[in-house]
Amino acid sequence: MVDIDKVKIQKKLYRFDIKRRYQYENHYRVIERSPLEQIRDELNKLFASKEKEKKAKKKEAPLAAPSKPPGGFNFAVLGAALLIALIVLGIAWIYLTVQLAPPPEEFKPAADKPELMNTIVSGEVLNSGQRGSLNHRAAVFVEYNTSNLDNYTIILTPYEQKIPSEVFVLNSEKIEASIYPDFMRELRHRLGSRNVMLNEISIKQLETIPEGAIVIVPSGVVPKELLGYDSRISMNKLANRGVVVIYIGQPFTQMLNGTLAVSTPKEKLNELPVTFDETTPLQSEQNFSLFQPLYRAGSKGTWVSRIAYGSVSVVRRNNGAFVFVPQTLDGGWRNDYELAANDISRIVFEIPWANSLASNTTYQFVNQSSYVGERYFFTEGFEPKRTSVRVDFIGESSASKYPVRETLYIYLEKETNSNLYIQEGVNVIPTNLTNNPVRLNAEMKEPEPGQPNMFLLLVDENGSQVETYPQGNVNVQADRSFDVGIFGKEGEYIMQLIDDQSRVYAQTYLNVVSIDVSYRGLDSRRRSTYVFSIAMDNQPVTIDTISLEIDDGRYGTYEFNDVSTIRVDLERYTGSTNQRLPDGVHTFEFVSSGLRETVTVKHESPPSIFTDPLFWVTVILTAVIVGFGVYFARQEEIFYSLDIPDFPPVARTKIPLSQDVVLSLFSKVNENYHWEFTPLTTSEIKSAFKGVFYKGRPIFITDYNVEFLLEQLEKKELVSEAMEYYGLAEWEEKTKHSIDYLAIMRKLRDICVNNAVPFTGLGESKKADSVITVVGQQMFLHFFEGEKRVKELLEGVLNTIGKGITIIVFKDIGEKEKFRELVDSSPTVAPLILKMEAESKSLLLYTADELEDMIKEFKSM
Repeated sequence: MVDIDKVKIQKKLYRFDIKRRYQYENHYRVIERSPLEQIRDELNKLFASKEKEKKAKKKEAPLAAPSKPPGGFNFAVLGAALLIALIVLGIAWIYLTVQLAPPPEEFKPAADKPELMNTIVSGEVLNSGQRGSLNHRAAVFVEYNTSNLDNYTIILTPYEQKIPSEVFVLNSEKIEASIYPDFMRELRHRLGSRNVMLNEISIKQLETIPEGAIVIVPSGVVPKELLGYDSRISMNKLANRGVVVIYIGQPFTQMLNGTLAVSTPKEKLNELPVTFDETTPLQSEQNFSLFQPLYRAGSKGTWVSRIAYGSVSVVRRNNGAFVFVPQTLDGGWRNDYELAANDISRIVFEIPWANSLASNTTYQFVNQSSYVGERYFFTEGFEPKRTSVRVDFIGESSASKYPVRETLYIYLEKETNSNLYIQEGVNVIPTNLTNNPVRLNAEMKEPEPGQPNMFLLLVDENGSQVETYPQGNVNVQADRSFDVGIFGKEGEYIMQLIDDQSRVYAQTYLNVVSIDVSYRGLDSRRRSTYVFSIAMDNQPVTIDTISLEIDDGRYGTYEFNDVSTIRVDLERYTGSTNQRLPDGVHTFEFVSSGLRETVTVKHESPPSIFTDPLFWVTVILTAVIVGFGVYFARQEEIFYSLDIPDFPPVARTKIPLSQDVVLSLFSKVNENYHWEFTPLTTSEIKSAFKGVFYKGRPIFITDYNVEFLLEQLEKKELVSEAMEYYGLAEWEEKTKHSIDYLAIMRKLRDICVNNAVPFTGLGESKKADSVITVVGQQMFLHFFEGEKRVKELLEGVLNTIGKGITIIVFKDIGEKEKFRELVDSSPTVAPLILKMEAESKSLLLYTADELEDMIKEFKSM
């Protein structure tokens, strides 16, 4: 037996700890039965018999199922019903609104480039008016052909002088004309856009220049040859040949001898038919851009003078003229060649030296995409028997915000000795309206006697023969009267007196007009009274007798005598002075002699959705939907189910980063791009995180986290933001510039790199914050940093004005407006000068986005 005292008991203790490397999170979501399923269940309950319900219960398993949750009011079902009702109401409202709204404009696709092709085929000077009248009109026959236009306008203006049709530039030595090459390029472009060619000529060629030419002399000081030294040129000789000289420069008290300006001898000044007044102040007007006019030119002898545009002197004799633009090219437009070309092209197109004989006549064609044809166009009346007619062709198109233009000239003289007049004047009422023929009077003044067989020929505006009136033998040296019936439609015509050989002896202008009856509306005081006006050629006219029948006599028949305005009161049919005729279309038929005109008046009540049956159907349907929703929501029983996903949740890793690591990214990106103190975008900062490693792996960060980090650093004043760029706050102290300044420099870098434009970076230019070169044009950019450094900004801007295009760049519109307010409210001299430079466009104010648009426009030219 074992001795118990010697027995030893050994104890072993095992301890188990549960250590989980991963902790899973199970997500559950409640799936609620859809409203349609709930509606279906409710309908099944309503129509199913109780016996079927008992059988269904018996078939269920004997094991007790969990009890259903108690029913209650389900706001989700009600909300769904309300949503459906709102959708129905919305669809009905949109439908009714579209039905009652006016039809939209027809969609027009982008149009091609508009084009004009016009030719003046011929022209005539016609008699115009009653017997003994000195009035004439010019008829110009034009062949026109256009494409891609929305509307087309033709304007005729008669002038007393012959108008030059060729334009030249005198290529001689020049003073203060550094912008001459750019000026010539821009002027050639502006003239060429209206089919006017520009060529350069020398002094020798000027001596033999053809008659009727315009010569532009931009020399700054008059060449001595133009005054007759070493040449056969003089102002009188040029004027006798109908030459017009547009001189840009200083008064003739100095002349250009080679490249030197010397004083003009007094005896030569005394010989000139022009004087110069340098004491009378002048100011440009009518949007003419000439700056600081130096003098006013007057006339002597047979020459006459006047002022145009407030600063340009015009000295004229016969068909020739000298137009003095009293400044040099550089000084007159402050080196802005575009303004200079615009002013000089205006002088060429607007011919201020010529006297118009009558006001413009305008013809307009609309509602077509192209206009092709040939026809006569007529001027207003004038007395002389000769004239120069300027015809301006203007086309507008949706493809361009600027109209396309062309200008043509024709010189006309009355070719017949005899005259033909219309007794009633130029406006003729057709014979079928008056029952009377039209009386024409002929003054025959042919040098040789004769009695040829003659005809009166009526020619319409298209040049077609409308009617021929045989007149038998007519004495060509005696007066004769003719009575003819005019039955042509409304429009402009030429009546010609011709013989068997088609020789024209006399011709006159006539305008066939009709009597128009127009509805003017209801009387404001008596709405039962309808008002009509009677006019001829848009002028009120009194008619002897006119009758009116309304709706085939349903509302009566009326007769009026000696009236120009017809007022018909229908109170006995409407029942009240404040009541008009019922809704619908009503016809007012007017009859007077041969005139029969029907005027339609349409009455309709303003459309209203409350009168539309669809509106009430929609209201009832909406009420039914809401009622069903309330019913089913009140008896709702909610069922739940569990949706357990088959995949584990995604684990996310939290990575600790110090703020120094994030701040170092700004310097790393700058080093990679060889930049310095350049703010970055959020995408650039996000990409920089790929260079930061955690446990041997690069960091990938979301946009939200990048923005969150930057926001936290901004709150700690370690990072600053401007124009959606971020930079270190310490950069402001190192560069002595604000983050706004650095952001504008970064924006400028992006703009210039994207558009291949050279630029100077931070601190590289002493003249400006940055200097860029666009299409050979140097531009000085100055950045606005706020009110603190305005004085430095003004000094820098004033130093670069005149050396090139000077631009102040702002980060946004708000900063731009703040700068304008500072300049406007400052009493000092520098802001005033800056304001004047900005108004004259010597200084440009652009936001960064506007600067980018300007650079793109320059690059596209």
